[in-house]
Amino acid sequence: MVSTYFSYSYIARNLTQSLTRVAQQSDVAREAAYYKANIGKVHTVDDLMKDYRLYHYATKAYGLEDMAYAKAFMKKVLESDLSDPKSFVNKLVDKRYREFAAAFSFNGGATPVAQSGDQTDETIGLYTATKKRQVDALAGDSDYYSAQIGNISTPDQLLNNDRLRNYVYSAFGIDQSKWPAATISQVLRSDPSDPNSYVNTTFASQLSGLNAQLAQAKSDASAANSNIANYTAQLSQPGANVTQLNVQILVEKHHLESYTNSISSLNDQIATIGGFVDLAGAFEFLPDGSLPSGVSAQTAANVTITKQRFDASKAAVYQAASPIYEALAIKQFRSDLLKINSVQAFVSTPGVYDFALGAVGLDPKNVSQATVKAVLESDLSDPKSYVYTLKDDRYVQLARAFNFDAKGNLTTPPGGPGLGSSPPDCEGLRHRSDQKRKPSAAEGSSGTSPESRDGLSGSSRRNRKRYRSA
Repeated sequence: MVSTYFSYSYIARNLTQSLTRVAQQSDVAREAAYYKANIGKVHTVDDLMKDYRLYHYATKAYGLEDMAYAKAFMKKVLESDLSDPKSFVNKLVDKRYREFAAAFSFNGGATPVAQSGDQTDETIGLYTATKKRQVDALAGDSDYYSAQIGNISTPDQLLNNDRLRNYVYSAFGIDQSKWPAATISQVLRSDPSDPNSYVNTTFASQLSGLNAQLAQAKSDASAANSNIANYTAQLSQPGANVTQLNVQILVEKHHLESYTNSISSLNDQIATIGGFVDLAGAFEFLPDGSLPSGVSAQTAANVTITKQRFDASKAAVYQAASPIYEALAIKQFRSDLLKINSVQAFVSTPGVYDFALGAVGLDPKNVSQATVKAVLESDLSDPKSYVYTLKDDRYVQLARAFNFDAKGNLTTPPGGPGLGSSPPDCEGLRHRSDQKRKPSAAEGSSGTSPESRDGLSGSSRRNRKRYRSA
């Protein structure tokens, strides 16, 4: 069995090689350096367009190199007011133009936006770094387990080591908020092959009854579904008692919900007992808590199995950090960010909400939206504002990454309008000179253009590289 971590490492390692080769191309590095050295001299649209290298580098970075020739069109894009839904750029179908305009501030004043270009880049960079750090922490936990499990001689010694205990609980699906250490200690002392052992008499003996209950609940749920379908079909029949049928449908839906909840609960109980039996079989402790002479707490095979189970329990962490998943998450974040016009929109848009919280190391499942809203509406210049009362720098990072006022409305980014000094695509991973296309006449007149050819923004590629080097 190939572990989740091994698969993740293999994909990341090979993708690193190919992306690094592109990033190191001399012409890309040269243009990025030129951009960084000269963008600070640009103060108007005309300044940008007069400098061929700056202008063409910027259009390439946003996948718009094929429209660089249409300077009058691009000037209207850059001078558009992003806050006005009727402005030129906001009428264009292709979102790349809006992203391009958002990266520069030529519309005569600061535009209230959820994030500036720099803030977006920083959030994405933070996201990739956080995901990498989380994966590295899991690898560190596995290394620690391998190094320390051989020193364990009793169940209590294992359970009193927080790091080892958490590792084992995760591997075997044990919720320590529900199960006291004394119970788990007894499980560890059990021999699953002995029908009189603690794990068998206390837990495994319940499996027969639980499985019978599960089968009955599934049968009941199936019957409820059939009844709902039957009553629904009768609604359209001539002379049907619609009121009575609707009542019966509601009753069956109530029953179905109850059966569904029972199925979920029974599955959880059966899985927990299975985890206990597996846990008992993974360790060599005797009923008195000692180990047979010359025997380790786990065999080498069971150490390997435990580590594989731990990796499987953390599959979501590995998936979130994989280059492919990360690129998709970044693409979704950039797309959904354009829709954010208030704090309420922020918390109601998973592509932004989950990404932003994940970037600062917060789990969206464990944080209330009310807390997040209060954080984003905090005044960072006031040391007494709500965000500082939480005593958690992750919330401060979140508040700094977005621009909302005390009422939850958009405000201008810190520092007001201006151009970022960082090249929009430093690694050049979005420069695709091998995929040129000739723009249609319709694009020049109406501004519509096809979606990005590969579906990934330059920052998606750029931040995969940030992930690797963070």
